[in-house]
Amino acid sequence: MSLLGIVVAGVLSIVLWFEVASTPDMTSGERAGFIVAGLVETLLFVVSSLGFVGAIVRKQLFVQLYAYFLYVHFLLNIGVAGYLLYLVTHFSANATTEACQDTIQNKQAQSQCTGFLKVAEEVYLVVAATVLLVELYVALVVTRYLNQLQNEKRSARGLRLENEEAFG
Repeated sequence: MSLLGIVVAGVLSIVLWFEVASTPDMTSGERAGFIVAGLVETLLFVVSSLGFVGAIVRKQLFVQLYAYFLYVHFLLNIGVAGYLLYLVTHFSANATTEACQDTIQNKQAQSQCTGFLKVAEEVYLVVAATVLLVELYVALVVTRYLNQLQNEKRSARGLRLENEEAFG
């Protein structure tokens, strides 16, 4: 799962930083948004790499960093998804009025235009919900693996102490 995170976060980081570097006519708000998103995705790339290495060598600290950052990223994604849902619903309402009802004269074409915008809104909801559910599932799986590593570490420490008492 961390390998998938490495690939997705790496591609998103490259795309975001490329846009920041190659698009000079962005507003300051757009530029700030792209920079923040680029930083978050770059950090996710680094932490996913640590999580991947931690899973291979069974290093609790690396897996723990990965698990914590997954939850932070999940919370950020909830905020972003909510904001985008707000934008999509308001854009859809404005577009329905301006593009469909004011511009198009044919009633059947107006209803098709309105239907298309509703479908686009529903597609966004399905995609956003799927992404959030998958990210939550991954975070829970990583947390369970982290718990398993912690339990194994405790058991090994207990056995070592028993051996030291018996033979020490």
